[in-house]
Amino acid sequence: MKSTESSNTVSSRMGTKASIICKCGFECPIWTSKKPNSKGRSFFGCPLYKDKDKYCGFFQWCNEDSDQGIKSSHDLNTRTELESMKVALLEAKIGELEAVKKMELGEVNFQLKMKTKHIELLEFQLACFKFFIFLLVCGFVIILNR
Repeated sequence: MKSTESSNTVSSRMGTKASIICKCGFECPIWTSKKPNSKGRSFFGCPLYKDKDKYCGFFQWCNEDSDQGIKSSHDLNTRTELESMKVALLEAKIGELEAVKKMELGEVNFQLKMKTKHIELLEFQLACFKFFIFLLVCGFVIILNR
């Protein structure tokens, strides 16, 4: 009898190594039913069953064969492949973030150089303006002294 419904009338033996992966990608613990019609019977269930928003609904009695889970001979290889894929995705994300960081640093450096050039130009314009004022003053002094 299969069921995807779970309730608080179960207990878990988390120390027991399960050989099935649920639809969420987690290793399923072995639970023991406490319901009257299946009391004491062991089953695999999604470890997120208490969180109804995240629970995938996976359920399988321990003595049933099903292609819903990953069986023992393939289990280790499949889990290793899944973990390798997760690592590869994380490494790709790290590489992407590092590239963005370099791009942003490059943009910041470019903006800093532009601001520095702008300041240098303003300083040059100020020096030219001061020289122009000096020449005007000199011209007035010459005109007044005539």
